[in-house]
Amino acid sequence: MDEAEALLRFTLEGEPRAFPGQTKPEGTFGPEFGGEFQLKRPTLLDRIDAQGYARAFTEKRYGIDAAALDGETYLLVVAWFSLQSITEVRPAWLEQGLDAEDSPDLVQAIMRAAWIARERLAARKKKSAPSGGSDSTTT
Repeated sequence: MDEAEALLRFTLEGEPRAFPGQTKPEGTFGPEFGGEFQLKRPTLLDRIDAQGYARAFTEKRYGIDAAALDGETYLLVVAWFSLQSITEVRPAWLEQGLDAEDSPDLVQAIMRAAWIARERLAARKKKSAPSGGSDSTTT
């Protein structure tokens, strides 16, 4: 497996409990958040689906637009549906679904996993992108 392909796999176990801009991580995720995520190469439709599913979910269930939710809940809904759209394999703790018992740790894990997934996909694109330009020297 090359480096770009390796970026498509990760676990939260051992990852810092932090988000970009947060200077002091709150420790690391323990074994309860172990298990492997396997990302797929998302399409434009996957990106649209994640947003569409988030909106459809809140509209059907609550009769409101997802943007009307409080900030953390909105981010959780988008993170949840993003992970459903861009992962082929998910750890057991995420497979519990939306009926899992609410906890701050689980909310943070879902949002952190979605963030790591986006970072990994962006890094993978950089690794597999052509190096650009060819040598055009003439003799």
